[in-house]
Amino acid sequence: MNKKEFIQLLDKYLAGSASPEEEELLLRVYETYQDNQEWDSHELDRIDALEDKLFERIKLAMHTPETAVDGAGRVPAEARRLPLRRILIAASVILIAGVGMLFLLRPRPAGAPVAETPAPGPKQDFSPGGNNAYLVLSDGQKLALNQAKVGLLAQQGSHAVIKKEDGQIVYSPVGADVPVTRSIALNKIVVPVGGQYRVMLPDGTHVWLNAASSLEYPVEFTGDRRQVKLTGEAYFEVARNTAMPFIVNVNDKMDVNVLGTHFNIMAYDDEEKIATTLLEGAVKVVDRAHPGNVKTLTPGQQANRAENGGIDVTDVDTEEAIAWKDGQFLFVNEDIHSIMRKLARWYDVKVEYSRSLKNKSFDGSISRNRNISEVLKLMELTKSVHFTYGERKITVMP
Repeated sequence: MNKKEFIQLLDKYLAGSASPEEEELLLRVYETYQDNQEWDSHELDRIDALEDKLFERIKLAMHTPETAVDGAGRVPAEARRLPLRRILIAASVILIAGVGMLFLLRPRPAGAPVAETPAPGPKQDFSPGGNNAYLVLSDGQKLALNQAKVGLLAQQGSHAVIKKEDGQIVYSPVGADVPVTRSIALNKIVVPVGGQYRVMLPDGTHVWLNAASSLEYPVEFTGDRRQVKLTGEAYFEVARNTAMPFIVNVNDKMDVNVLGTHFNIMAYDDEEKIATTLLEGAVKVVDRAHPGNVKTLTPGQQANRAENGGIDVTDVDTEEAIAWKDGQFLFVNEDIHSIMRKLARWYDVKVEYSRSLKNKSFDGSISRNRNISEVLKLMELTKSVHFTYGERKITVMP
């Protein structure tokens, strides 16, 4: 499609005469033509009108998710009660053909600035992260898991370490005819910035590790407990064993005690709180510095431990906490600094802020498989935040 054809299609869309197929085509090529063409003032007016119309459609979807108004023009009560996650999905469906994401802005109080506004620099796209980690064996040997071949990687004690075709690492008991060392060895999976990985522990517990995270664990669980140590973020599906509770030591600050359950722990050093979100079963959260400070969670609850050791429990939408595991970013009333920390970890970039930037909060959803330019461009559709980026650095501006 050349520029003239794009403008003709844009005019049809703005006039309301474009077919669904033409709308889909327009949205597919919108960003390319927005960034890579020279526009005169009249053409720029058309582009602005397109962005305004897209944003209005998002706001309309937020008010009428998955339903139409009734005969009296009212939004049905059941639509108004839909959870935000379904509202976000409903609005995303409207734009999925070419945009695949929505972002809505919520004003917030001014935040602390950290950098001067630079002159706009050349734009450079950054690809999303992927399955990237390394395994530290008990003897200190490091194996780059994204480069390792499928099959046997090592033998650790009574277990063989195997990489499956889907990339997952599993621990499988070795045969009776294979000599084993009974000393309990520790293994550690380290996931760098821009990575993620999945492992099945010797007891059958499944763990998904997010970017900039690590998990240390024994190659064989013995005694009266199964204990692992986590930094960063991970989602656990713990194999049930009532005789041997599963304990996650989080940054040496908190223990999460379980029998068999599904939960997410977010414990990055650059975040203010350690958040434990329960999806299934029950967990007990204990402050290691104050063992008497204990909270028990039921499904749909989140425990937040602050730096002073206090633990608050709230009801939450659990889909927000585990969206990363399912390949999505999902932001619910989330401030720009928190969003950018997540993007920095996933895309392996540095972030700076304009001194004139006021803190803002967004609702939004987008696949983690998109290049960062798509995320930033669509956040800019709110017309309240802008970005320059290049040389693995992003600057956030009003």
